[in-house]
Amino acid sequence: MSQEQKRLFVKTELLDTQKHKNLRWRCLGANCPSSCCYVPVRSSIGFKEMEYLSLYFPISFPLIKYDQNQEPRFELNLFFKLDIDTEGHCAHLGPSGCLLGEEKPYACKQYPFSPTKDSAGRTILQLDFTCPGWSESEGDIVLLSPTEMNPYFMQGFVQPGIAFLEEWQESRIFVDTLVNYDLIKPATYIYKGVSVSLNAIDEKALYELPNSVLKDFEVRGYLRAIYYHLHSVQNYRRLIENYLRRNPQPQAPAQETTFTL
Repeated sequence: MSQEQKRLFVKTELLDTQKHKNLRWRCLGANCPSSCCYVPVRSSIGFKEMEYLSLYFPISFPLIKYDQNQEPRFELNLFFKLDIDTEGHCAHLGPSGCLLGEEKPYACKQYPFSPTKDSAGRTILQLDFTCPGWSESEGDIVLLSPTEMNPYFMQGFVQPGIAFLEEWQESRIFVDTLVNYDLIKPATYIYKGVSVSLNAIDEKALYELPNSVLKDFEVRGYLRAIYYHLHSVQNYRRLIENYLRRNPQPQAPAQETTFTL
């Protein structure tokens, strides 16, 4: 199976204290046949994560359609690799694992756990069994008792997942506000002959907004977040470099790096 065909979260279950009482997990690292560092192209991020993740990843606003009953909506996402890079891995995966340490995204920290909300608004915990690290014989045990989760998983995986869940609504409001002011526009980033399509903030449209709106954006931290987004686009260079190392392109005329709306 190619990496392009693989998907995360195709086999999830709610944590069951009886069914999963002997459940263990360990990261298989370089031996993983379906590594979560290879599969995803992008991931949603929390609003407050933008500041430090903008140093490492391009952050954009893809237009996502979830199902036939929902209108397409813009989301706040970072990109681990290029859409065309079907065999590549995250730009920050090193020989011994993630190079970002504690600054890796919440979405990465939580995996293969995934806190979510039920219909009553309660936080419940999903497990993604498409990850091959689950076992009843090897790794760290998940539940110490029916009422106590192993602190290793609670602190290192579940709490970052809950933090992301709490920030998601703030991210949603931020993106919807940008959409309401028609600030998100199609853009193109070109580097070494590789062209990337993305959705980005139109700076000209931003600074044509009334001063009262700009002041409100400043107070809410939106101007700062927009700066992080625009600054982050340069990180496409790293993703393109990773892709070109494995997929050399025919010699083309010298081309400057460009980012245009």
